[in-house]
This record gives sequence, structure tokens and C-alpha cells, in this order.
Amino acid sequence: MKSQNRQDIIMSKLVEDYVETTQPVSSSKLVENIGIDVSSATVRNDLMKLEQDGYVQHLHTSSGRVPTDKGYRLYVDKLMFCAEVPEEEKAIVKEAVSSVYSNINHLLLTTASILSDLSEYPVIVVTDNFKQNTIKLVQLVLLNIHQIMISMLDNYGDYYQEIMQLPANSIVSQLELNKISEYLNNICGDCPVVSLEELYNQNYGELSARFSSYNEVLIQISKVFERGKALLSDNKVISKTSNKLFSQPEFQKIDALKNVHSVLEDEAKIVKLFSDTLLESNGDIKALIGKENVTSGLEDTSFIAGKVAIGDKDIVGIGVIGPTRMKYGKVFAQLKNVIKSLDDKVKKILI
Repeated sequence: MKSQNRQDIIMSKLVEDYVETTQPVSSSKLVENIGIDVSSATVRNDLMKLEQDGYVQHLHTSSGRVPTDKGYRLYVDKLMFCAEVPEEEKAIVKEAVSSVYSNINHLLLTTASILSDLSEYPVIVVTDNFKQNTIKLVQLVLLNIHQIMISMLDNYGDYYQEIMQLPANSIVSQLELNKISEYLNNICGDCPVVSLEELYNQNYGELSARFSSYNEVLIQISKVFERGKALLSDNKVISKTSNKLFSQPEFQKIDALKNVHSVLEDEAKIVKLFSDTLLESNGDIKALIGKENVTSGLEDTSFIAGKVAIGDKDIVGIGVIGPTRMKYGKVFAQLKNVIKSLDDKVKKILI
């Protein structure tokens, strides 16, 4: 057997053994489990070569070896075997996806939770700026003599609600609010969310003339539309199953846990993480390993992500985060299965 092929086998076995046991891998253990007829001396020499090339390292002088970031990268790019997803897991994902009919956020939350349970790692989901989402309903409801609730619903089932405070001594009736709601639905119904505020301002003159005694309410509606537009049309991190961090030995150290948790609580960093990972993915599942993550706090983690797209428009990013000592083959296969199921369902909802 050529030395390069043998070193690949040794490297693959070393990664998989370390991922499974969390313990540095010795040459004697590799000889026992490698599955080829090779001497201890040959394995030791190959390990020395792999160490010189930066693929493995000693944590302590007397210990075995562990993969480096470069070693994990070699494994993912060349040596990894993507395990077949068990039929039982496929059925769980398929049933979950099939049970959601029209609310895309509910679909993604459900799917992310299942993927996190199956993979045993935290899962993050980001929805991109849809641009196609449109307003389906605007409703004003009189809660009491001091408050009105305004609700905005889009065509994906997402909504924005806000309670507006009425000036003292205001006289407001639900009947008049229904008329304002009807007018707003006539001018804003099916309009793109990103155009909502602009469209409202264009019609404000006629609206204020028709409902002149409600001028203070109309001014507040404009501000609510501005905030609602921002929430409904921006990138949204809708799932972070960060509780799974605690199941990984690497994150049971307080500093390591705090570093990762601080990133998961920062939506801007999460969106950038997806952007960095999927910048040149061409639809493939990609991984950032260890110090390839330029986001501060993630130097000791790996992030595996993919996306759902319609044409050239990215709709959803879904990613799995964990220690560099990650079950890469399993996660790649699980993520591929989930994205395929999501891809089919999301297109049915959006198109």
C-alpha cells in the first residue's frame, strides 16, 4: 500500500476515534483498529509525518495524538464518509415537515428542534430578507379607552403587533377603527412589506382628511408601520437551540461556554457567520472549522451550514454548531436530508 493512502486511513481512523472517545489516540490503538496489516513502527512513522505536516498534534508529551484544525479540514474535504441517514430519522423529519402547512417560521422552528435532537448539537436558523413577502391584513382593535392594538400579518404567517397609547380624553370607537382598517387594507393589501411605509405616506393626506379627528392615531400608525416593516423584512434569527451546548465536554468549561453563548445571543454575528460560511457554497453544505471562524469566540468550534434558495434568492440558512471534535459525516448527512425536505416544502409555501 502506498504511504499516502495508508496515512489517509490512519488520519481518518484517528479523527473518528478521537471524536467518539474524546481521548488522544495512541499508535498502539490505531494498530489494533485500523483494519489493515501494518506494523507499530510504520504507524508511528506515519503519525510523525502527519504531525510534521500539521495534521495532528500531541496535547501532552506522554499522550496520544489529536487532530488539528488542518487535520479536520483534510478529513472533511477528502476522507469523510457521509453516513446514510437511518430511515427512522428520515421519517421523523418528513412527518414534521408535512405537518406544517403555511407558516414558514413554524416550519423552521420545528425542523431546527428536530435536527438539534438528532444531531445532539445546537442548530441555528436564519431567514433572509424575503422581499417577496406582502401584507395580507392590517387590523386596529380598541382594547380600552387608553389603548389600541395594531396588527400586521404577512403572506407567510408572520405578524407584528404593537399597542398604541391614546392621548388623554380621546374619543375613539371600534366602528371608526374598522373603517380605518378597511382603508388601510385597500391601499396596503398585497403590497410588498418593504414598500409599506412609503405607500402609507403617499396616501396619508387623503387618510387624514377622511379621518381628521383621528390624526394622533394616524401619526402613530406611520411609526408602527416603520417598525413593523423593519421586523418583517429584515434577516431574522428564528431558532437557537443553545441548550445543546451543555452536552458537549468542551463547552462544560465556563469560559468556552460563555464565548460561544455570547455569539449565539448576537444576531449580527450569527448573520455574518452564515455569510462567511456560505459565501461561495453554490448550494453545497459547507463547514468552517476552528480558526477558520473569524468570529471572535468561535475559534474552538466548527459550524456546518447549508441553505434553501429559490432561483438566485437565498431564503433560509440552517446551520449546526459544535466543537471541532464533531461527528462531521453524521451531521453533513443529517443536514443534507433536512435541507432537501425543507427545500421542497418552502417552495410549496412560497411559490
